Amino acid sequence: MGFRQKVLVCISLLSVILVGVLVSISYFSTKRIVSTMAEQNAFVMAKQLGSKVALWGNLKKELLKGGVTELHGDGSDLGILKGLKEQGHFIDTFYGLEDGSSLFSDEWTPDANYKVKEREWYKAAKAANAPIVTAPYIDPESKKVVVTFAVPINKGEISGVLAENCINIAVMKVSRTERGGKA
Repeated sequence: MGFRQKVLVCISLLSVILVGVLVSISYFSTKRIVSTMAEQNAFVMAKQLGSKVALWGNLKKELLKGGVTELHGDGSDLGILKGLKEQGHFIDTFYGLEDGSSLFSDEWTPDANYKVKEREWYKAAKAANAPIVTAPYIDPESKKVVVTFAVPINKGEISGVLAENCINIAVMKVSRTERGGKA
């Protein structure tokens, strides 16, 4: 192999290596840019979704706060609970009173071991003396993941807590609607 051929082979090899390096640099730069843009878009979407979920949650709380004004604290409240359940698209609406009694829109009668004043939603709303939302949990009756919205029944003093269970899927429906999907 002559000198001229050796130079051409070296130049060819250097050209291939240079093209490989440039392709690698281009690939990793593009990957970094796309990744950064995706993170920024995800952050913006999460922020927007958070606002929608917060608004949705506030509407649920306001509905319950309005329901408190209608309650009498006796068996005549079943119609009010059923109306709140239907209007708010809840899976169940209920209240517990300081005397330990409770009433459920689905007319569920708890067993003797059920202590309404020991329920987390009851204790949290009473302690806050304001509307609360629980973390998602598995409802022992429906076996579904739910969140509970609860507000204290306060007509001069706290006499109980009005609450509702909402299937966690409702949050996902708000999310899909925000992203342009079907609710």
